Amino acid sequence: MTEDELKKLLRTVVSFHDLGKPVSHEHQHRTTTILLTSLLDHLHYNKKQIEFALALIDQDILGNYLKSDPILATNKGQ
Repeated sequence: MTEDELKKLLRTVVSFHDLGKPVSHEHQHRTTTILLTSLLDHLHYNKKQIEFALALIDQDILGNYLKSDPILATNKGQ
């Protein structure tokens, strides 16, 4: 994967990492996994790229980072 392809994938994952929250807050990660898999497949990402994206979602790496970043936490809701 090229650097540009990785950036595009990461932007997509960050944009949609909470996709399942409105559907089921209790089962957010499972719902996001299902929806994001379908979306990434539709956008023609390959199996390895989708697995990478799902690994980031599964461990809530992005959510934990976004919650811990002082700049992002300060601007929450703005």
